[in-house]
Amino acid sequence: ETAPPHVPSKEFGAFMKGFEGAWKCDTQFAVGALWPGSQPLSSKTDVTIRREFDGFMWHGEFKMAKTATTPATIGTFQVGYASPSRQVTYLSYDSIGSSMMGVGTISGAQIAFLEEGFVKGAKVKVRETLAKQGPRRMLHKVELDQGKGLQLMAEDTCVK
Repeated sequence: ETAPPHVPSKEFGAFMKGFEGAWKCDTQFAVGALWPGSQPLSSKTDVTIRREFDGFMWHGEFKMAKTATTPATIGTFQVGYASPSRQVTYLSYDSIGSSMMGVGTISGAQIAFLEEGFVKGAKVKVRETLAKQGPRRMLHKVELDQGKGLQLMAEDTCVK
């Protein structure tokens, strides 16, 4: 006797379809987000998200442009779904040594992930939010907790 086939969640697939595609983002870093006393900073980021592994995962890549005070940064992320627990899984890493892993839940048109990992070598807790704001708009927000509670690090406002 064989186990029943494991199939991807149709509901999760329909939800993630709104995030697929190529996005142009305005990235805003908060005061003190990059180092103590750093000033607010803006950058441009390109993001692509595509369905992968027959709908079990969504693969994302980002490229943030170099600024006067920061290097260009590239990164990769994977979003999946654990159907029995109804949790969204998240894994990411980038070219400045950051890596994160966590889980989240879908609420309306957004997912809020609670993650643990490293940013510039420091262990951190993170809340990362992906939100659809219409058919051609997406918001991505990163909040870090380095021992003082969650504080805004960066926000991306993206359009297709």
